[in-house]
Amino acid sequence: MKRLLRNYYCASRSFDSADIRFEEAIKPLIGKYNRDNLIFLLERIESNNQVYGRKAAKIDHQLIQERCDEILGQNYDYQEFPNFRNSFQ
Repeated sequence: MKRLLRNYYCASRSFDSADIRFEEAIKPLIGKYNRDNLIFLLERIESNNQVYGRKAAKIDHQLIQERCDEILGQNYDYQEFPNFRNSFQ
């Protein structure tokens, strides 16, 4: 189910749909994501500018970052995910 919801969010074709899909599919479940779920999500975010380039990503992706800090550690190297990292900085 989580994989389906991540794909739904990351397949957004507009900023507006990404905003809605984040609220529906990611935000309610982010606290349940494990390491594999998070890496998969980061990989998908990285490849869609409608997801990482939207204004709301500045706030929304901080929630993902917080969960990543919990699961992956605060020193996790995001070098593979510059679009994700830049989306909220």
